[in-house]
Amino acid sequence: MLRRLLIVLMLLGSGSQLAAQRASKVPASAAVSSNDLPIVGIAHVTFKVSNLAKARAYYQGVLGMPEAFELKDSSGKTTSVFFKVNDDQFIEVTPTLKPGELVREARVVFESPDLEKLHSVYTARGLNPGKISKGPDGNPVFRVVDPEGNNLDFLQYAAGSQQTRLRGKLTASGRVSTHLLHAGLMVKDRANVTSFYSEKLGFVQGKLPGRRGEYIEMTSSDKNTETKYPPLDPDNPATHDQYVREQYGAVQHIGLEVSDIRTARDLLQKRGGYSDLQVRAHVGNSRHWLVHVFDPDGSRSEFMETALQDTLPPMTVMAPGAPAPPILPKTPGVLPWPDSSTPPSTPRPGPPAAGGRYIEPDPINFNEHTGWIQMFDGVSLKGWDGPTDLWRVENGMIVVESKSNPPTGPTYLLWQGGEPKDFEFKGEVKLDGDGANSGVQFRATMLGEVPGKRMTKWETRGYQADLDNMNSNTGALIECCAGPRRGVPPRPDRAYRGQVVRTALGEGLKPTVLSTFDNPDALAGFWKAGGWNQLHLIARGRTMMFFINGRLMSVMIDDHPTMFVDHGVLSIQLEGRGDNKASFRNLWLKNLP
Repeated sequence: MLRRLLIVLMLLGSGSQLAAQRASKVPASAAVSSNDLPIVGIAHVTFKVSNLAKARAYYQGVLGMPEAFELKDSSGKTTSVFFKVNDDQFIEVTPTLKPGELVREARVVFESPDLEKLHSVYTARGLNPGKISKGPDGNPVFRVVDPEGNNLDFLQYAAGSQQTRLRGKLTASGRVSTHLLHAGLMVKDRANVTSFYSEKLGFVQGKLPGRRGEYIEMTSSDKNTETKYPPLDPDNPATHDQYVREQYGAVQHIGLEVSDIRTARDLLQKRGGYSDLQVRAHVGNSRHWLVHVFDPDGSRSEFMETALQDTLPPMTVMAPGAPAPPILPKTPGVLPWPDSSTPPSTPRPGPPAAGGRYIEPDPINFNEHTGWIQMFDGVSLKGWDGPTDLWRVENGMIVVESKSNPPTGPTYLLWQGGEPKDFEFKGEVKLDGDGANSGVQFRATMLGEVPGKRMTKWETRGYQADLDNMNSNTGALIECCAGPRRGVPPRPDRAYRGQVVRTALGEGLKPTVLSTFDNPDALAGFWKAGGWNQLHLIARGRTMMFFINGRLMSVMIDDHPTMFVDHGVLSIQLEGRGDNKASFRNLWLKNLP
């Protein structure tokens, strides 16, 4: 008995030694399991676009993703624009798409909490990752290219990077989705790519190691181009190239998670002016409700409802319009609506397409300055008047800072180039500080200096395009600001975000909302706290319009018979509520005939 026990122990010992010898030949980094890989999830997806203005109108205006920041090259040309989905996820667009180019998905980027470790693991697995380098957004990053040529980047968010500085900001409720759930990749040799992703990258069945449930899809074709009615025939030589291009755009896509597909569908339709077909919701083979829309260059955005549909069969269609019983499929695997005898309804509520004698307008070029007056020379405060102990010029910007101890109070910098009447104003502003509050004062009246109170020399009362990092009044047109202490309290009338307002017509009367044209929370998402924002004001007669980052925020019509002012001083301002900072640049004015 003792002899048998000794033999067993010897065998066990030799087996352990053999296992140890084998393990010693495998790099420790390569042996990391998929569950232990330092990968959090998808950080962002980058799409090539042909026109930044149109891309902004789609990703920000339709999808509601606020523009977070833009990157520029050494010449000042924009190389990419980032739209924020949440604190960890973004959509990036780069204006590099060439006419007819098939591949519009430039890269898929994954977040790692330990980039050095991940790089070591992938090196040991023979993936030949590129060197870790600092990206233009301030984050360390390396690249792996899959067997199909798809670019896969891995980054770690660094302190001070563009994304990190925006944590907790740009979180308004206007986003259709707040979770980038998956990304799609075009593949031709699925077996080869599946092995690459599962065994080497550690994305088993396309699922990422992180806890957010994110994944990638790998296909060579997609049927979701059917919403481009009528569907293209792949066997028709006349449309074959277009069919292939649309296939690439549908396969290389982003998947965005929503809690209520009907709400998402209706919001997309309202913002984009889509037809019922273009926002058709149906149950996919995954048993989730799905909606597919496309950016101006044909890259697909898929919206997926979180809940599973256990009772409705795949291909069930949500009835268009108001809530109604779902349209069940008549043939398994075939969508029941629309068919060849049911053309899609006309778009609602978007404008009709230009044609005949009508000309399609171009997007505004914010940097077009022909016929404009340059208000700021970029190097001095020449042409401006204000307390120079607070206002200064640095790095091509007009900068003002306020302090909480002792409190600075409101401060104005007045333009000395005249008292504009009917005009357009364009400029860029950045506010730093959670409580930063600023604005552009126009058609204002000087209130006069109070003896012994130096700051009153620059106080005015007039209309103001309001701005603040708390987004409580950003985008509003108001009257401001000296208050009752000067004996001329401003009127309480206000055109808030998303409103067209006519001021009160007399004492004791209230202002009138003529129209509500957008959700104020959605519009708040266009303001970039801590980032540069483009301001555009138009004042013509009694009508004043206020735009931020290319989006109409508010309209005020002042029909008061005696309180309306048609011309006056223009100034920039900081409220001085705490330790805050405002920076201004690129200031231009055009007098209107």
